[in-house]
Amino acid sequence: MGRWEGAREVLAATGADWDRRVFRLQVLARAGARLTFADTWAQAEPRSPNALALLAHVQALRSMAGGRGRGRSEAMEQAWELCDAAADALPADPSPYIVMLALLRFHSPDRDRADPRLEQLRAELARRREDLHTHVARLRAGLPDRLAIQAGHADFTRTNLLVQEDAITAILDVQGETCLPAWELGRAAFDPRTVTNNPSWMRCALRLIESYRAKNPGLPLTDVRASARIALLYMLFGFYGATTSEYGLPTAAAVDLQQHWAEHQVTIHRLLSGLDEVESALDTIRRSQ
Repeated sequence: MGRWEGAREVLAATGADWDRRVFRLQVLARAGARLTFADTWAQAEPRSPNALALLAHVQALRSMAGGRGRGRSEAMEQAWELCDAAADALPADPSPYIVMLALLRFHSPDRDRADPRLEQLRAELARRREDLHTHVARLRAGLPDRLAIQAGHADFTRTNLLVQEDAITAILDVQGETCLPAWELGRAAFDPRTVTNNPSWMRCALRLIESYRAKNPGLPLTDVRASARIALLYMLFGFYGATTSEYGLPTAAAVDLQQHWAEHQVTIHRLLSGLDEVESALDTIRRSQ
């Protein structure tokens, strides 16, 4: 069977109700894994976000037919590429990222004895899936309608800073790409290593943001307030460091990457629980300037 018009109507009627969309995609995918309507729809409308999202779900289920814990396969790679395409076609849709998490959890090689991190990683991925499903729509709804755009570093993180005592002596790898200054500000202010390891992380972040605002008064105050929310969303959609074997890293570098992942998990949940307090403090900055 290759009829797909019904699926198109169902998903079009769902709109931006993301919870309902995820549920309907999962139901349709269970049928589509055995049939061909998702494939023919994507062929007929290759740029349709709905068609791509459905086919990503379908291909993920097909990739799981070979069994759990077997690592990468051609079917898994196809599902992953479809998730990327669906995310690009409709960035507000969390469903491609939920499928990616499911792929990681299902296909990770079953090395419980060799890798004591595996069960912890599975639990972390399950929690991330729940966080994406629960919080993304709410967080996005609180963003300004417009955000300032300008040339920026595009990777302004501690790994690209050279520091001597208390002074930054050099900034490396300046890419000069167009980006959101609120995104760069949020990444710098809520650096996961600081949030994880410094009990005064919130005060440090607010001091940095206040100093940045004093030196860059042209950045809209709405963008300043949104910086924490943007940083949180950015981390929620990041999976770098969840696994390390594919990079072929030396042991020390692999351990550092695992720490990177762990610090992001802590930072995500501290920001989720403290976001109201952070944004109230940022409102104080707004009122004082």
